[in-house]
Amino acid sequence: MIRLEKAGREDLAALVQLQEMVRARLLPEGQPLPETAGDSLEDFFAHGVVLRALMEDDTMVGAVGGREVDGGQHLAQLLVHPQWQGQYVETMLLLQMESLLPEARRELLFPARDAADLRPLLWLGYTVSEETPLPHGLTLYRLEKSSILNAG
Repeated sequence: MIRLEKAGREDLAALVQLQEMVRARLLPEGQPLPETAGDSLEDFFAHGVVLRALMEDDTMVGAVGGREVDGGQHLAQLLVHPQWQGQYVETMLLLQMESLLPEARRELLFPARDAADLRPLLWLGYTVSEETPLPHGLTLYRLEKSSILNAG
């Protein structure tokens, strides 16, 4: 059973370790995960919220950062342990974050090697608005989602 809860600064070391596992799955040794200005974990702790997904033994298997920016919700640092990818952890994290920061417009930056990695996000109603090629065969996808109730 996985539980979701807000992360604190004391979780930063575990979050960095999770970030490194995701990076190692996607990139060659020594290459950092792409992020835009203001998308570091520290930035989300300072100006938003970070959610973590924990196993019963408190092992962290996922995390996402979110904050309000220009009247919308900006999400980044969607991290899921490689062994838990495709197990609905992404879905649980995003739905919980959306409930914490309800907005009419949401934006998510997501680096992926293959568009198939976007399936859980597309299923949740996100659409690709921009694709930026990155080194090492990665693409940085900008996804957006509008709330049906608030759209207009």
